[in-house]
Amino acid sequence: MLAETKSPLTKHSPNLESVKVTAISLNLSWTVVEFDLESNINN
Repeated sequence: MLAETKSPLTKHSPNLESVKVTAISLNLSWTVVEFDLESNINN
């Protein structure tokens, strides 16, 4: 029973990791976009 409970978690954890990475990279690129917009407005 424990092995059955653990295996789905093991299967899903790489997906969670990639979701986190995607979210972080989207966050970073949005920050860059915002920064570009602000510097364009200031200039």
